[in-house]
Amino acid sequence: MAWLKVVADTLTWLRLLLGPGLAVVGIFGGAQALPLAAALLIAGWATDGLDGPLARKAAQPQTWIGHHDLLVDVSLSLGVWLYLSFADWVHPLLAVLQLAVMALTLWLVPSEPMGWAVQGVPYVFMGLLTLRELPLLGWIMVAYAVGITAVTWPRIPQRAAVLLRALCHVFRRDGEQDDAAEQPESASRDAD
Repeated sequence: MAWLKVVADTLTWLRLLLGPGLAVVGIFGGAQALPLAAALLIAGWATDGLDGPLARKAAQPQTWIGHHDLLVDVSLSLGVWLYLSFADWVHPLLAVLQLAVMALTLWLVPSEPMGWAVQGVPYVFMGLLTLRELPLLGWIMVAYAVGITAVTWPRIPQRAAVLLRALCHVFRRDGEQDDAAEQPESASRDAD
């Protein structure tokens, strides 16, 4: 089943390219390219939904790209935010502020659940914008979000607990170590 691993890795590499691609769409296509940007985001989400199950089914050793799946996800989210800024849907100062908050948050709480949390902000902005401007694509995004939440629901409370432990660790005043917060889940799609 090595071919499944190749397909999974190819999907992940494609998603990695979509992040910078969305920024380019914003620079050259502007607001008029919203249908393309929304379609690219939906494609990126689809690759994210497929690469993990394919990699697990392949039962092959983890590759570099499989181990860095969360980094790829954050790259896609960053690409969405850059599209929104370059296309003038989001004021550049708000974009810079959001990027600074994302970077500071990940620096203070370097955990996989925090990575999931920070990448959600651009997706919410893009989803709301798409719902307003392109309702059909917007509802496809909503359907995907609801569907993926339903499919992954058993893992969500566990991931939220890991995030809360990591946050508690950061804000502890007594300096005690919390072993659970210091050892976040593996940031890989193969482990999901």
